[in-house]
Amino acid sequence: GVKWGMALLDPAFQPVAAALKLSAEMDTALNDVPANFNEPEVLKILVMMGDGANTTSLYFNDPNNLNDESVPEIHTAFDYRGPGSDLYRIIQTGGEPPLYYLRDPNETDPDEDNYYDFENDDWLTVPEYANLLTLPNFDASIANNGTALAWETAWSLITPAYYRSLVSSGPWNDYVGQEVITGSIKNTRMRSSCTAGKDNGIVIYTIGFQVSSGGTAETELLDCAQSVANYFPADTVNISGVFNAIASNIKKLRLTQ
Repeated sequence: GVKWGMALLDPAFQPVAAALKLSAEMDTALNDVPANFNEPEVLKILVMMGDGANTTSLYFNDPNNLNDESVPEIHTAFDYRGPGSDLYRIIQTGGEPPLYYLRDPNETDPDEDNYYDFENDDWLTVPEYANLLTLPNFDASIANNGTALAWETAWSLITPAYYRSLVSSGPWNDYVGQEVITGSIKNTRMRSSCTAGKDNGIVIYTIGFQVSSGGTAETELLDCAQSVANYFPADTVNISGVFNAIASNIKKLRLTQ
């Protein structure tokens, strides 16, 4: 929650906001949001409510063993099911059924990209696949690689035999080689995010909803808050009052500024 809240307040999010406006998912009247840090007459507030301590999470290993989001992902090893891997369709006119191919890109060497032919159980090179687009009766209106299909559609077209190859020993090896992010690591990352926000002038309020007094969750929420006075323990009885108190405090801050 802290990570996403900070991201929405960080001016580095401006390109994302601009894209959302272009796709009509954000009010076009909102300009230059999020505002820059230390912008005059701008007060950035983060209200974080937590209902428990950070716990351990499991992740599949990246092919290059990168699980730190602060490290740019540069593919140095073959990455099956990489970001560009998807299912494509080529349509042949004249009553022939569509043919489907699974694209398996080599992220480090585009010349080694391959396409899997479901019908003939065979791998095609990029030139072999490109030749299909030039055969008589194929729909030339489909650009370049054909039409990319949504994965919901793709899974419905994959044969049982090929599905077996996807869920057998390979996925098991992924599972046993998984990465673990402990609650302690998450606490450290949360503290770093809170500190970075406060250093940039973001005022942080935290709410501990039904958390144990003096427990790990409350300790982390207290540490994240702007001050001890900005931390509010809450339960189902007083939660509305807590939000009203925070709103009142924010109004006072605006008047002071």
